[in-house]
Amino acid sequence: MDWARLAMAIDCEGSISISKQTRKIYRMGERYLLAVAVYNTNYILADWCQFFFGPNISKIKKQQSHHKTLYVAYFGAEEAAWVLEGVLPYLLLKKEQAELGLEFQSVLRNSGRKIVTIDKHQDRIRMYLRMKELN
Repeated sequence: MDWARLAMAIDCEGSISISKQTRKIYRMGERYLLAVAVYNTNYILADWCQFFFGPNISKIKKQQSHHKTLYVAYFGAEEAAWVLEGVLPYLLLKKEQAELGLEFQSVLRNSGRKIVTIDKHQDRIRMYLRMKELN
């Protein structure tokens, strides 16, 4: 695996985030998800990511005529944690986000499908808010 190159792509053209989804069907009314994405208007970077690391690629059509089409290589949840474990030693700019993302995903792994306690839910909110601060 070419973790150093992927780390540079994430540092320069990517994001590490915890997103919040709100729906009535969720036990606490919301859920939080770890994501790693690499963005570029050149398809070659997204294609390279997919070839070596296997993420989904999205094509975001330009919003205005002077905008270029944007390609996104997206890693979610466990796949994102796997990527963060691989790139962590090489990250220069987003190391703190990566560490927080790994902590977040390990909390999710440990809770599994069990009922989420108020304390665990508060931990997820705390990590979500901290990630927003870092980004």
